Amino acid sequence: MDKKTRITVGQAAWRGMKAHPGEITLVAAEQVLLRLAVLCPLAAQARWQEHLAAFPWAMPALSLLLYVFLLIPLRFRAGEMLRYFSGPHQPRPQGGRPYRHWLQAGLARYGRGLLWGLPFLLTAGYFVYGWSNLPFNVLWMPVLALTLPVSAALIVLFALMLVFGWWRDLPAEYIPARHLGAKKTFLFVRRARKIGRRQLMKNALINLLLCLPAAAGFAAVLVPHVLQGLSASSNVQLVIASLLRLLRTPLTGVQRANLLAVFAVLYLPLCLLRKMRNAVLTRRLTREISDLGDPHAAG
Repeated sequence: MDKKTRITVGQAAWRGMKAHPGEITLVAAEQVLLRLAVLCPLAAQARWQEHLAAFPWAMPALSLLLYVFLLIPLRFRAGEMLRYFSGPHQPRPQGGRPYRHWLQAGLARYGRGLLWGLPFLLTAGYFVYGWSNLPFNVLWMPVLALTLPVSAALIVLFALMLVFGWWRDLPAEYIPARHLGAKKTFLFVRRARKIGRRQLMKNALINLLLCLPAAAGFAAVLVPHVLQGLSASSNVQLVIASLLRLLRTPLTGVQRANLLAVFAVLYLPLCLLRKMRNAVLTRRLTREISDLGDPHAAG
């Protein structure tokens, strides 16, 4: 089709969602349930803390295992299904050795992304460990030594590196890794970044904008809760202590209901639209690579 007459990525994503509402809803429901399953051990840890005191890392370790061996590979399954629903004349995913290849590609993608975010992860790990094992004045010594603005800027920079590492390999989730395996999947991702850099950057920017309504909704619920419990002080240590204390303060039933409403109304539909946009764009880049004669292009 002529590029001048081809519909935009957003239009194609809307068409796919309107053409397959039931199937796409099932894919979304599966992914939500998988995430709840991953969080169940952590909820059990909080509920039965006294009984699990002798094994404090058992439930977090179980959550991590569920995330790695359940959620990561099945994210690739969801990506393949969304790709199938993203446009006409798409072959339904079948054959191959899906779980093994999904897991390999998923671990490769996460490993590559985590390398970019290693400074952020080390910083976060330091504070998670120090919160329970270090005196307060020792825990915050690096922050006070660098001053709060510099420390905050470094954390934001490290977080951006993590996000960049995550997004640069995003097309991998929407490629039929069941047939290609991890190595050829990332050969395709490299080609996709090379020929579609502007398209991928534009798509990432639009997807970021689609996150803003949900972010505003969550902020409208949580910011009053934070401001209400925040101590009015110019002392950095007291402000940080107040914030950390708030993390342990449970939300009210009304606040939880409001967060659930924001998730269902503002987050989930636009999240599906973002993922459909990713599927549409990946399918188009696949065709462009195929037209260039790449023998490893995923059809």
